[in-house]
Amino acid sequence: MSMLGKIGLFAAALASAASMATAVSAADDGFCRDYARETVQQVNKAFGARSCGWEVRQNQARWNNSWRDQMDWCRHTSRKNVDRERNARTGTLAHCLQPGGWGQGPGGPGPGPGGPGRGDHW
Repeated sequence: MSMLGKIGLFAAALASAASMATAVSAADDGFCRDYARETVQQVNKAFGARSCGWEVRQNQARWNNSWRDQMDWCRHTSRKNVDRERNARTGTLAHCLQPGGWGQGPGGPGPGPGGPGRGDHW
């Protein structure tokens, strides 16, 4: 086999291996449908709480309520990345929705990492 033929064969094998690695690490459609549905519910919950406004504004990709966008992202990334995003939203919601959470001092929402000042809208 010529040197050019060997290089072509090697390149084809490398491309095949890369394709298989991506397929193994990417999440399947059923998993991603559940992820997208859950994400939209979490985002809508955050949108409904003034105390979560600051966090939503800081990371608009994480807090995007488009089911299609979340589904597409999930299908092209690893389960590890999906779990990381889910856990980040869950943790944020646990903080910003709890009484006295971010931006909710004794006088109500205030400035800072929990939300807008009184009268502000996010």
